[in-house]
Amino acid sequence: ALATSKHPWIASEWQRHGVINDNWSKSGAVIFSDENDEYNYLYWGDKDINCWKTKDLKSKEKYEDCGVLLKTRSDNLDSE
Repeated sequence: ALATSKHPWIASEWQRHGVINDNWSKSGAVIFSDENDEYNYLYWGDKDINCWKTKDLKSKEKYEDCGVLLKTRSDNLDSE
């Protein structure tokens, strides 16, 4: 789920925006845009690491799929 706050240290200031990923995953990360890149990147996944990019984090309809960045390798330690 996505939540935003201008004052993240104040619990009552958080605004919830709902689920942004219908695929179940227990882990994820966001890399926010800077002046050189207009996109925000979302990485998520339990086995394979997937990527989405968006200019508007609050609008799920505007997310673009970057595809799978890393796949698990069945013959290595990072396998299932």
